[in-house]
This record gives sequence, structure tokens and C-alpha cells, in this order.
Amino acid sequence: MARIQVRLGGYGPEMVAAVRDAATRTGTDDPEVHAMLASVYEKRSMPKEALAEINAAIKLDPQANYYFIAAKLLMGQKEYTEAERMLDLAIAANPNRSHFFIAKGEVRMTLGDDPGALKMFEKAESLNPEDHDAYLDQGIALDSMKEYGRAVEKIRQAVRLRPDIPELRYFLAVAYIDNSQSALAETELRKALELKPGYREALDLLKNMPAARPR
Repeated sequence: MARIQVRLGGYGPEMVAAVRDAATRTGTDDPEVHAMLASVYEKRSMPKEALAEINAAIKLDPQANYYFIAAKLLMGQKEYTEAERMLDLAIAANPNRSHFFIAKGEVRMTLGDDPGALKMFEKAESLNPEDHDAYLDQGIALDSMKEYGRAVEKIRQAVRLRPDIPELRYFLAVAYIDNSQSALAETELRKALELKPGYREALDLLKNMPAARPR
């Protein structure tokens, strides 16, 4: 498989031209070239072109990573049924990637299947117990299912893994509020603001501090 190296910065038309020129010089239809072009087009906010390129890569080399890239592009276009099909193909090709299951869980949640999403996030945790996103997403799914106590515990696990991420503390605060623990929510919001001064969502929630939602 040819290795194409392009020594231009940015994602403008020059990059596209350079990649295509490099491909022409190799004399091959290389899936890596199509994948590289898909990345360039994605960065340039050209999703249709990106999808066309990654589909060309899949046709030449149906590998898990290419299916996953296609799925993420489809999710961005809100084509969730096709995105889930691509994720199923990615998982079939490589069932050991936690982020494949996280993405499928996100699709399931978007489609209103919180229990199905939770199973995907739990699978992601089993594959990579150090992945804070697996715990966060479990917490979000559980909160949506009104299992507020369990939601708090899962998001607290995410915070334990990555106490430096302010967004995790924000989501923990939301879960605390839903679980009628406003004092703990305020503490987490203030910690989030220490990590990210001016964090708008945290400031707004701290200012309003809504009453706990009914169970």
C-alpha cells in the first residue's frame, strides 16, 4: 500500500490538489488517499465530498476505521440509520474498540433508545475501563431514564478518571441537581469554573440553580 505524505499545512484547496497529485504520481487508487481526502473535506465543512471519499476507501479496503469515519460523518448529517449500519460493520470488523460502542450508544440515544444506548456504553466500559467517556455517557443515559442516583455514581467515576475536565464536572452538577443534591451541584459548578473561567453553561446553571426535577 502506497504511503502518501503531503508537506502542506492547512486544509485549503492546495491540500486537496496536493493529495490528488500525490495519488496520480503513485499510479494507484489508494484507500489511504481517499481517507486523507475525506479528512481534508471534513475539516473544510464539505460532508458530502468527505462521505464520497471515505466510501471510495471502504470499497477498496473495507476496514473498521473507515466504517467508523463514515459513521461519524453520517451522524453529523443526522443520517442515523445509515450511521448505525456503518457502526455495526465497524464492530463486526473489530469488536474490541470501545469508541465504536460509544458512537453506537450515541446513535441509540438520539433515536430514543436509552436502555439500548446504556448497553453500548457498558460494553465500552468493559473494553476500556479507563475511558471516561464510557462512564459519562452511561450517566447521561441513566439520567435520561430518571435513574438519578446511578447517574451520579457513573459520572463521578468519569470525574475520578479525569478531574481536570470542566465539562465532566458540569454534567455531574446536572446529575446532582436531578438527584436533589443542590449543595454538591454548586460545589462541582464552582470547580468547573476554576478549571474554565467564564464557562457559560456552568455560570448560567449556578446563577439559576433550578430545583430538583421531579422523580
